[in-house]
Amino acid sequence: MFDAVRGSKRAVQFVLLLLVLPFAFWGVESYFRDFDRTTDIAHVDSARISTAEFDDVLRSQQNRLREQLGANVPNDVLDSPELRRAVLDSLIRKQLLQLQIARLRLSVGDAQVQEVIASAPELQQDGRFSIDKYRQFVQAQNMTPAMFEARLRDDLLMRQLVGTIGETAFVPRAWVARWARLEGETRLVREHVIAARSLADQLSIDDAAVEAHYRKNIERFRSPEQVRVDYVVLDQQMVGKGISISDDEIKQAYESSAARYAQAEQRRASHILVQVPKDAPASTIAAARTKLLELRKQLVKDPAAFERLAKAHSEDPGSKDKGGDLGFFGRGAMVKPFEDVVFGIKEGEISDVVRTDFGLHLIRVTGIQKAHQKSLSEARDEIAAQLRNERAARAYAEAAEGFSNTVYEQSDSLQPVVDKYHVKLQRSDWIAASGPAVAPFDHPKLRAALFAKEVLTDRRNTPAIDVGGNVLVAARLVDHKPAAERPLAEVKADIVNELRMQEAVKKSKALGEARLEALRGSAPPDVTWSEARTVSRAQAIGSGAEAVRAIFRAGAAKLPAYVGVEQPGQGYVIYRIESVTPPAEADVDKRLVTMRDQLVRVTGAQDFSGYLASLRDRANVEIKDKALDPARAASPGPAR
Repeated sequence: MFDAVRGSKRAVQFVLLLLVLPFAFWGVESYFRDFDRTTDIAHVDSARISTAEFDDVLRSQQNRLREQLGANVPNDVLDSPELRRAVLDSLIRKQLLQLQIARLRLSVGDAQVQEVIASAPELQQDGRFSIDKYRQFVQAQNMTPAMFEARLRDDLLMRQLVGTIGETAFVPRAWVARWARLEGETRLVREHVIAARSLADQLSIDDAAVEAHYRKNIERFRSPEQVRVDYVVLDQQMVGKGISISDDEIKQAYESSAARYAQAEQRRASHILVQVPKDAPASTIAAARTKLLELRKQLVKDPAAFERLAKAHSEDPGSKDKGGDLGFFGRGAMVKPFEDVVFGIKEGEISDVVRTDFGLHLIRVTGIQKAHQKSLSEARDEIAAQLRNERAARAYAEAAEGFSNTVYEQSDSLQPVVDKYHVKLQRSDWIAASGPAVAPFDHPKLRAALFAKEVLTDRRNTPAIDVGGNVLVAARLVDHKPAAERPLAEVKADIVNELRMQEAVKKSKALGEARLEALRGSAPPDVTWSEARTVSRAQAIGSGAEAVRAIFRAGAAKLPAYVGVEQPGQGYVIYRIESVTPPAEADVDKRLVTMRDQLVRVTGAQDFSGYLASLRDRANVEIKDKALDPARAASPGPAR
């Protein structure tokens, strides 16, 4: 919970506001508006979404996925029709909101823009707004102050509209309390499993059924079309080899942006939290304060007991198990009352009771890192790496255009591009038109290009395809295998196993339903049950979620109760519900604030989604199909 304290501060709001808007609402947007408007990918009333704008947002989202999932995320995930649809929908939502802002004539004054900028902790020095830091921040975004302020104004307008709809949701307290009781309820269950696999071996499948299945599903038993190709790869890392950065360049870069290497004071703190709602009665607040004051008396005598007492008494799930430790943080990371205390007491000192929106706290400062400026020697490696990457990126951009043009213009061979750019000519193994493939041939655009008519029939090079991560790949056909039917003898064993499992699943369901009916009757059968286990509604996510939902849908007026659940492709399970335990009212009261906030957020998001849907229903939205098809979106020509 207390991790949310970090997220509620103006500093984080400022970063989110200035750098990205929630993707779930309208997507990631480029800071620039100088897009190529010669080709459009969609129209929203009078507004247009250009191919260049779409590609820019798609690249941004792909980079985010690489950061979140790692460099080895499959290319078919990074350029799937589903991701393209999500990106296009986000751009359409953004345009719908911008058009609505114009219709409503919403506005943001210069004073409001200046206030947001001036109050941002990242742009302050010694507690005051720093024009130098502001200029450096804007320059780091590759913008002028005018561009940045225009972008900020647009973002504030968006937030104004979003807040009007999404931040006014209301959830009655009685509804929240009922939800908390349902969420806290547990049930003790045992299970009886009828596994299809155990029945499959007892079943026999005749040859006629096998042949009929083979003929009916002949397309499933075709070997896919395959190719083998020669290919070349141009990537930024290769282009950047041999780039050296001089000491003078490092020194000049350090001196021109020395403020970037200034480290503000950081403090490490631990806390003990007693959760208290904002609107809690005075008696509740007094009880929490008394509890913390008693703990403080113990800590004054024995400060080393802080970790033990935090584990025993703190109600912050994010730090409780760590003895209340919150790690190091700077100003702007916590809510103001908490931050003021942390930066106002000495190391090792125990604070008085502190009130925030999250409850009451005792705080102990456990470490102080004084503000300091990184020296040139400390920052040398970081600066050199940054300059090297920047130079490699420029060199790659220049080489990529010529590489693409050479591959396209001299399309009867890859040798010219090998000679000119000193790339290695490599040969692939067999590559299927569908199914899994090794990188880089798992990229949908490249895979589609390998099987294009220009490559298979006209024997031309593929275009140079950007497979992500600043990597270009071009290929040329070496050999080709058309799709062909696999003989029945080759696939018979697989068909027999498949048909056995299909019949076994049906049989397990029939057996399960018969036993379930008998268990609910007067003469229950003798079945074997598993050990009892406790189930909660929190488990109704992911694997086994349907079983948990069925267990809690079952009536509990008469126990034991029985419910059966079919496991697709696996069998049937009967659950015996032996007892139902409601949550303690004290636990319900503790969860009310957190659950109310969650429900308000969910309800607000639903309200806003409905608002967006209504805007889209009233708008004239036209989409070109190529936006959603990675293969069709592949450029057939050179980079110009």
